[in-house]
Amino acid sequence: MAKMRFMNKKKDIPVSSSAALSESLSFIEMSLRELGIHQKLGLRTVLLTEELLPQFIQNSAPETKLRIQVQKFLGDASVSIHAPGRGFDPLDSPAEDAGAFGQMEDAEVQQAIRSILLKSQGDKLKITHKGGINHARILVGQSNQSMLVWTVGALIAGVLFGLLLRFAFPAVFSDGLSTYLLYPIKTMFMNALKIIIGPVVFLSIVSSFAQFKDLAELGRIAAKVMGVYL
Repeated sequence: MAKMRFMNKKKDIPVSSSAALSESLSFIEMSLRELGIHQKLGLRTVLLTEELLPQFIQNSAPETKLRIQVQKFLGDASVSIHAPGRGFDPLDSPAEDAGAFGQMEDAEVQQAIRSILLKSQGDKLKITHKGGINHARILVGQSNQSMLVWTVGALIAGVLFGLLLRFAFPAVFSDGLSTYLLYPIKTMFMNALKIIIGPVVFLSIVSSFAQFKDLAELGRIAAKVMGVYL
């Protein structure tokens, strides 16, 4: 199956439905399969949503709906869950240490295990509560080329913005914007690069030298490098 680069699928599921959990999981699993997501990543995402969805349902009013959204843009795939309701923190664990599990009720043990599982995902899971709506976003996978695409896109946008200032706006406006906004930003950026480049180059060279155990081999490589530069 060819992998899609762009996709945005949504589905609203009533919280009051007895099949809300199973229907949501089926929709997510099917959407990830259509995206061509690796089976291991898809299974991890489904397991995470299986832990999150019951808490969304529990803290939502009966008349509300869960909105499940599966997105893919430039190789980055994610699953989002939105539902109006009371705020909750699924990362909150009632257990302070491993020895406390023996003194906890079954529900508390399940909550503690769920919290540990969700915390282990780190920056792949983001949960917020804003405006009376609970939000959760699970990062399924990131493309190795997404940063390159964003960088090239930023370069093209910069060129277009420069042409726009040059030909579409008065010279007074362009000069003022350049003098009081763009030039200071450029100066700070270039100075920051100068601060970083020196230590990075020095430490890279020292690290490379430290890996050589044969000085003769190091000498041959150094001679070749000098010859190339000359």
